[in-house]
Amino acid sequence: MPETKGELTVGWDEKHIDVLQNIEFAIVSVFAEHADLGDREVMHALDAAVVHYRAVERGHVPTPHRITGNAAEVFDRICATCEYRLGRGSPEHIESEQRLPPGAEKTAEEILFCLRKIRKSAERWSNQAGRQGYLQFIRQYVR
Repeated sequence: MPETKGELTVGWDEKHIDVLQNIEFAIVSVFAEHADLGDREVMHALDAAVVHYRAVERGHVPTPHRITGNAAEVFDRICATCEYRLGRGSPEHIESEQRLPPGAEKTAEEILFCLRKIRKSAERWSNQAGRQGYLQFIRQYVR
């Protein structure tokens, strides 16, 4: 549900743009190291992350994922970023060892929203622009 801010209504996308960017930075960081990474591998990693954080949201212990290769690396970086945004550590690919300011932590529900939003974007751009359409698109904006 949108949050009201004065006369403006702030939607979930806008409210969580920082998390969306953090997750996409994690994805682009793998793409920078593995030029052969494809959108399907990214989507596979995002699907596994959704399953993981759905379990977290429900208070269950997540089951280990069964992905390998570049997709596993994307998954690991996405999860490291999500754990950071949940207030539980600092991923290696984030340059500083800074902690989140108090109150900046996100909930598992918010993390799931962001993962699903990115997954939907990845599917759309891949369908429109081919095997690396999503990766090429986000690389323009996330550095």
